[in-house]
Amino acid sequence: MSEVVLNELTSFLNSKRVDLKKEAISTVCQLSGTEDGLNLIIGKKELLSAVLNIMKGSEEEIKSFLFIGKKEYIPSVLNSIENTKEEIIKQSFKTLVNVTARENGVEELISLDKTLIETLISRIQNKNYIFAHLACGVLANITRFEKFCLNVLETMHKSSITIDSLFLALCQMDYNKAGQNLDSLALVLSNFTQISKGRREILNKEKDYVERFISLIDSKSKIRRKAAIFALHNCTFEREYHDWLLSEEIDLSTRLAYPLAGPDVFTVEENETLPLDLQFLGEDKKREEDNELRAVLLESLMQFCTKRKHREHLRKQNIYLILREHNLWEQDKKCVKLNEDLVNLLIKYESEIGQDDLSKVEVPPDLIEKFENLDADDTNSTEEEEECKNIVVIM
Repeated sequence: MSEVVLNELTSFLNSKRVDLKKEAISTVCQLSGTEDGLNLIIGKKELLSAVLNIMKGSEEEIKSFLFIGKKEYIPSVLNSIENTKEEIIKQSFKTLVNVTARENGVEELISLDKTLIETLISRIQNKNYIFAHLACGVLANITRFEKFCLNVLETMHKSSITIDSLFLALCQMDYNKAGQNLDSLALVLSNFTQISKGRREILNKEKDYVERFISLIDSKSKIRRKAAIFALHNCTFEREYHDWLLSEEIDLSTRLAYPLAGPDVFTVEENETLPLDLQFLGEDKKREEDNELRAVLLESLMQFCTKRKHREHLRKQNIYLILREHNLWEQDKKCVKLNEDLVNLLIKYESEIGQDDLSKVEVPPDLIEKFENLDADDTNSTEEEEECKNIVVIM
């Protein structure tokens, strides 16, 4: 696409003619769905700025898109120009979701609009805003990148925006009166845990953030489940919190094992050795259906095997029983391997392991290379197992 055409699109985006603006933003949105198109958009600051201005809108436009009360109280026939304006703003948001999937896209947007983060959070917290779900998607993508994740947290602190307020919007039933799905807000909160500062905020013992994530582990929404499981996985990297996470107050090992359990039949004696929440689960109990999430759950439990006292805790809970049955059911190669590694560690005597803290064991370089090669063969992946997780939203 030539520079002349891009300039013309930018001009149309800035036009007061709604019909020209609609055609232009539709074209830009379609472009943002391709790699080449994204390169063009991100490289054209004037065009990006125009898209941002449409997304932010004037106060009058925003008020015209508030959805108050039930649908039956809204006039059945809306003015056509208002419908067009609504579609224009929606397309601008979808464009920004795609642009923010790229780190250089986020970089450009932040440089063009220093108040973007506050604007997005304000829109999300507006209970009547009809594009709140798209604002969540943009913010979720921004927080995928460590640099900008930290930027968001710092901006929140400066603006007195609390994590509590985001959890309220996420967890309160019917928070958004326009019926907007705020599932992607869970991704924002989850992405905070990819950096140490964010993990420590979530792990604040005076708050209930960990419990909030735990409550989402068996959510019907896959997005919420994924966000919660990734967040709790990331929190296990803060090993100084392991005692608290495994305490009766949180009991995270049981919570992580629960999605791995199925309609397993144990003897009465075996059931009595399990935590109460893992006993007599019944024939309708289903395992987590997503193999990526099962792998992350297993990796998280493995993190708790770093120190001897925590390995002993898992043995006392007899988590082995859940893993044993899960292994018989599991078909995914990566999950099978993770499950077997975890079981092998739990069934060993501590005298065989020979180390209290496995994080201090030095592995010779030649063995590291050998194990990495074996893992790559088994999982068909080159990603490291021990890394913090984040999630991208794409339109």
